[in-house]
Amino acid sequence: MGASMKRISAGQGAARYTLYLPVRFHQLALPIDMRQLAGNLSAKLGVDVAATQGEGWEQLRIGPFDSEAGAKEAFLKSTRYLATLCVDRLYPLFFHMEQQPLDQSGAEVLIDGDGRRIDAFAFLYMPCIVPEHQNVWDSGAFVGQWHPQMTDEQLADTLGKAAAIAEPLQGRLAVAIQTYIAAAAIPFWTAQYVGFVTCLEALCEEEPLPSAQLQALSDIGEAIESAKLREMGGAHAAMVDSVIMHIKKQRTISIQNQIKNLVKSHEISIAEHLGSSHPWSKNLAAGAKKMYYIRSRIVHDGTWGIPDEDVSQAREFAIAVVKGVLLDKLANIAP
Repeated sequence: MGASMKRISAGQGAARYTLYLPVRFHQLALPIDMRQLAGNLSAKLGVDVAATQGEGWEQLRIGPFDSEAGAKEAFLKSTRYLATLCVDRLYPLFFHMEQQPLDQSGAEVLIDGDGRRIDAFAFLYMPCIVPEHQNVWDSGAFVGQWHPQMTDEQLADTLGKAAAIAEPLQGRLAVAIQTYIAAAAIPFWTAQYVGFVTCLEALCEEEPLPSAQLQALSDIGEAIESAKLREMGGAHAAMVDSVIMHIKKQRTISIQNQIKNLVKSHEISIAEHLGSSHPWSKNLAAGAKKMYYIRSRIVHDGTWGIPDEDVSQAREFAIAVVKGVLLDKLANIAP
């Protein structure tokens, strides 16, 4: 569905602000009654909430508020209310948790059909706060289905290449495919990225550490034991026990190295999907290490851990890796 450019504010009067909060239902979930949702949110927030239906996405219009700060507070509360609804009812409702600022670049030189200067453009497919007293226009950006319908050519091409193998999809491969499909349905890059890397984790084979490393761990454990640090009691004794237990459990290579080995086993297919122009294509092993580092930063710190301009490259790499590995597995190519 494409949205056309149009004015979305009154452009006059006293200062007041409206919060636009788009939500999207999962295609396989029964939709919520948006009018009932709007009514309940209105009662919680103490302001008017209107729901506008679209094709594949819905828009909650909240307010107006006397101040931008009031609209921001309503945004923070609303996202928490929606998150509570999703968690408590196990319901897949997609909504962005960060507010999108209005685009004012070049707006000051644009004039609308009434000869009035345009103050800003709003991207209504993201949460945003619109100052009703200013002349704000919908950007007309493409909105709607996150995953466009396949063309007949794409459908025929993919199925034409699919291997005719009469074997069940089960075990780790089944888990990886199910995780991939679920990740593909998520419109949020961070969660999607973690899902793609999780697919690879499901496919990794546990590999024992080399004998030299196992011997080194054994020697380290014995050295700690002989130091008699446990006799100091308290935190020292507890930490000695913890370290010794960790050493005894450390018998396989790290999951990061397992993923690196998996990538190496499928590098031909991965390179085909990645393309030679990608900055990480020259060293897939280094790319695999960076890919898992980013996954760890997202999970543990809530950030990508890389410059914003590199995020799309990281996502493209992860998609190419997962595609290459899974398509090889589905065709019984490589281990």
